[in-house]
Amino acid sequence: MEENNVKNKQSNRMMAGIVIGLLIALVVGMGAYIVFDKVIDKHKNDEKNTEVSKIKYNVSNEKLYVNDKESEIENALEYNVKGQIDNVLIVSASYLDSDITYALDKDGKIVFTFKGKGNVIREDASIEGNSVIITSDNLAQDPEVAVCNLDDANVVVYKEKFKYANGKFESPVLLSSETAKEYKNKNNIKCTLTQEVKIDLSKCLNGDGKNYSNPIESVSSPLGLTIQINSDNKSAVLTIGWSIFGELVGETNANEIKKYNITGFTKNIESTFIGETGQDIHGTKLVYLMEDGTVEYTSLFVKKTDASGNTWYDMNFESQAFKSNGAVSGVSDIVKLYNADGLDGRTVLAVKKDGSYYDIGKIINK
Repeated sequence: MEENNVKNKQSNRMMAGIVIGLLIALVVGMGAYIVFDKVIDKHKNDEKNTEVSKIKYNVSNEKLYVNDKESEIENALEYNVKGQIDNVLIVSASYLDSDITYALDKDGKIVFTFKGKGNVIREDASIEGNSVIITSDNLAQDPEVAVCNLDDANVVVYKEKFKYANGKFESPVLLSSETAKEYKNKNNIKCTLTQEVKIDLSKCLNGDGKNYSNPIESVSSPLGLTIQINSDNKSAVLTIGWSIFGELVGETNANEIKKYNITGFTKNIESTFIGETGQDIHGTKLVYLMEDGTVEYTSLFVKKTDASGNTWYDMNFESQAFKSNGAVSGVSDIVKLYNADGLDGRTVLAVKKDGSYYDIGKIINK
């Protein structure tokens, strides 16, 4: 009897041990599940943390700020935010003589600067999917003039695609290119000027040719000024980059880009020119070569005198617009314009096909 009781006690202990073991296993298993479940949840949180967030930006005092931090882009005249690819912001910055497109990270640091096959990047960059499309060219600030100085076979415009993959931009793929001839045909540019004509300083038609030197056939201006002919060919638009021009005329607080209409023409404008006459910036002239070979101009400044004999200069516009002063008297058959050094400072020379020329600064500054 005692032996049976001992066996029953041992059996009960074994059963209790098995039950306790199962309970422990169950608790451990549940604990592991709970811990594993937490790991899964944490992983989900990590995935959420790596999602692309929208980059905030704003412009203040010519500076671009990204997520409230000053970007690494140098002060530009204008910023054009193209959009966002992954965690980078694509921005085109406009400067006086070119545009540059950058990729910025969320802290405003430059991670990539787009460079095309052409010398100058244009501001018409665009985003297509995960790629940036860049247009570059080998044209000057006034492409209508520059393209006429190039051989028709010269490639002048390139379009390239920069794909963003694995956290970086790949080498560009050339999508298309355009020759000078194709550019002229597409934009209906007629190179009617005799571009091969060179000025002969000994052939001044209204003065002594010995008085002139350093002629420059400028197609862009260092003064922050550009002129664009309108599609009607009988009006134009003057763009003033006040961040440059303002410093030259004492307007140090003016940093904007402004456009001004130019009217008063009765003939078609062939090309435009920023003329330099006299000793300082107040002698600046907006010069227009007309389709019939005559030359018209606008004085950028007008000299004022008060009753006490004090003199000063004002901008020569009415209601924020300029007008042509009309044709330069006695000047015709002109094909080119030059800035040059003369006896009384800078002047504008208007050149005929045979290389002879007029000093028109002498005529209009009388």
